[in-house]
Amino acid sequence: MRYNPDILETITLEREIPKEESKSQVSIQRLGSQDLILFKQLIEIFKETFDGQSKKEIDEFSLNTMLRHVTFVGFVAKIDNEVIGGLTGYEIRSYYKDESEFFLYNLAVKPGYKKKGFGKLLMKTILGFSKDMGHSRLYVGAHIKGSNAVDFYRNSGATEYKVSKFVYEL
Repeated sequence: MRYNPDILETITLEREIPKEESKSQVSIQRLGSQDLILFKQLIEIFKETFDGQSKKEIDEFSLNTMLRHVTFVGFVAKIDNEVIGGLTGYEIRSYYKDESEFFLYNLAVKPGYKKKGFGKLLMKTILGFSKDMGHSRLYVGAHIKGSNAVDFYRNSGATEYKVSKFVYEL
């Protein structure tokens, strides 16, 4: 059965949260065209987490356009309606054969919620989504120097390839 991207799925799991020492509901929700507020909250987490991210405000028109784009995929993790993390990425169609791949652009969890399994839960979510959609591969890039991301992806089952990345600043 293929994943229907028009249907928003919510995955709910229970996790121990030391903050309150009681079980809280963790829900993983796919972002849809109506989720501008959630997307803005996720962008703020990205800004806080990644040093190189733009600190300027992203306009709502751009975010709404992205939420409606057919190749864009976003998920947020929430506890008690608070966004504590999430991920964004893009589906990529191959022109060589009838298959697609997925590029994971950003994955982040708020500092107070790191090292509690939420990143792994988000990774499991996108891997399951990608498999359900029939993607043949999932790609993710991470800065090698001074980054916990490399260890995270190594420990989550990814195969590491050494490649050079060339960037043209336009």
